Amino acid sequence: MREHIENAEMLPLNHKKTGVYKGTNRKYLGFRFEKKGSKIIAKREKKAYKTVYRDWYTTGIQRIDSSYHLVNEGILTRRDFNILFENDEGKKYIPVETTDSIYVYSNVILSGNFFEFINNHRG
Repeated sequence: MREHIENAEMLPLNHKKTGVYKGTNRKYLGFRFEKKGSKIIAKREKKAYKTVYRDWYTTGIQRIDSSYHLVNEGILTRRDFNILFENDEGKKYIPVETTDSIYVYSNVILSGNFFEFINNHRG
């Protein structure tokens, strides 16, 4: 079978994953096949949930107490009397009066007026 697929059909095979395996109790195309007596039953496999922090992916920012954590790339700038974090996913305003600290975990551009604004509002 391998020779036919590789030579006649000219399709490459991953030899680490290729083999003849028992078809029951294996996940295949979203189904699991189980043997019950003399019958084979196909059951739809439940999807595994991923550990995703959905709030972080909307704007790349999360607030914990009075600190903000920036995990996605973006731009920090001054907007009126607030700090604006802006990236491809959207805009998020950070209130200066109630913010103790901002933690940056990725590439963030800090504008010149951001530094002036922060310098004037130090506690």
